[in-house]
Amino acid sequence: MEERSRSFSYLIALGSVGQTFAAVICPHMAWRIVFLIFGVMGFFWTFFWIITYREGNNPSIGSGNEETFFPSTPKVGNKNYRWIEFISHWPLWAIYIAHFSMNWSSYIVMVWLPSYLTKTFDADPTNLSFTAFPYVMNCLLGVAAGHFADFLIQNRWTLLSVRRLMTAVGLLGPGLFMLLFISVDSLFLAFVFISISMGLSACNSAGHLSNHADIAPNHAGITFAISNTLATIPGILAGPVTAELVVASHNRWFPVFILASAMAKSKRSKHMRAMRKILREKLSKKDEVKRLASMKNDNLIPSTVPIKESTIDEEMQTGNSSEYNNRTLRNKDGQYPSWLSGRQRKHLQVKQAILLFFFYNHLQLITIFRQIFRRITLSASAAASSNASKEVIVDKVKQLINNHKVIIFSKTSCPYCMATKDIFAEYKLKDYKVVELDQIDNGYEYQDVLGKITNATTVPRVFIAGKCIGGSDDTERLHENGDLEKRLKEVDAIGN
Repeated sequence: MEERSRSFSYLIALGSVGQTFAAVICPHMAWRIVFLIFGVMGFFWTFFWIITYREGNNPSIGSGNEETFFPSTPKVGNKNYRWIEFISHWPLWAIYIAHFSMNWSSYIVMVWLPSYLTKTFDADPTNLSFTAFPYVMNCLLGVAAGHFADFLIQNRWTLLSVRRLMTAVGLLGPGLFMLLFISVDSLFLAFVFISISMGLSACNSAGHLSNHADIAPNHAGITFAISNTLATIPGILAGPVTAELVVASHNRWFPVFILASAMAKSKRSKHMRAMRKILREKLSKKDEVKRLASMKNDNLIPSTVPIKESTIDEEMQTGNSSEYNNRTLRNKDGQYPSWLSGRQRKHLQVKQAILLFFFYNHLQLITIFRQIFRRITLSASAAASSNASKEVIVDKVKQLINNHKVIIFSKTSCPYCMATKDIFAEYKLKDYKVVELDQIDNGYEYQDVLGKITNATTVPRVFIAGKCIGGSDDTERLHENGDLEKRLKEVDAIGN
């Protein structure tokens, strides 16, 4: 128990190490090689795990009473649970929602940080390997947070208090520094703030991410699998939602990071609402104490959750629980239940005071999702349109290619497209055109047509005299060898 936080922090830290190496190495590799390496490493890891780990036959560090290298999993109780119970208990949903929200802000930084730095601070898109430093901070502070959490537990802090502290630091800290990140005009300060934000986010490894083994030690693998599955949804939504926000706000990035910060700050309130849910259930049902005690015995909630049996029973017998509002936990005279501590009352007042802000924030998010769904629906309708309309798009693409000596099909937010356009900007071209696919109607259809013509679905796609020379890597290689200038002169594309 005392080493659980640091063990999990090392596990999460190694993931940050992988992200650091990827951020440094991947920009210098062909995109196909990146996926091949990732797949091969997966097979290698699986093979290594199969030949080294044997359950029930764990190697010992020594002899006698010394601990084994792989300690056996603690088994508490022998009750079997149905799958529905893993998605019906509110304490588990507190972890699921926190994991979802944490990943939202993390995916925003992971996917859009290079584009934001390039657009806002004119950073060199071909030299963004320094964006790996936030993950170095994440790795180092994650390990430190794990050791600090175990230190607090050894010094008689309750497990629930430690989890709350680390979750608060890991959620409120990143939200605050993300607000500072979008408020500065200096590339250096922006980089410092986003690094601190990612570093503090690692405290979650000793917070709610470690809470699975506390709540359900016999089924931590199942609960973490459910949580991790739900937490991948932000990775799917971060791209289209960010694009929608940037377009709707006229190419401003402020709403993107405001939303990510709001997600980070609202995560901690999910845990508080979970605790308040338990309190409401105690108030509404006389036998709730017995049910919570049973849940403790079955390890579905932490053993540190307080259950004041005598106080609650006494209040249930002397007062009418229906007098208390289920949302505010107050009665008609504005009073709280006697067993609710003053600190808990202050927390409820603060949460209720900022409820309207997050309510409007969530309404805005729902509106964005509706717009995305509408665009997806329109895209599906366009995909199902007649062959005649598709032929029109094909003719337009071919006409653009044939009517210009040099043409680049690009996207405004793509760093590789920016690098390619910078290369061609060095030449004084006579007949040169750039088509930004994310700025025109049916841009995705243009990209589909280009994929059929060039057998490549990525951008940029560069054509010289009607022939495709490839993408960013091909253009850079031709430019360095001097072959690009020769081809441009052959088709008389360079002016005097």
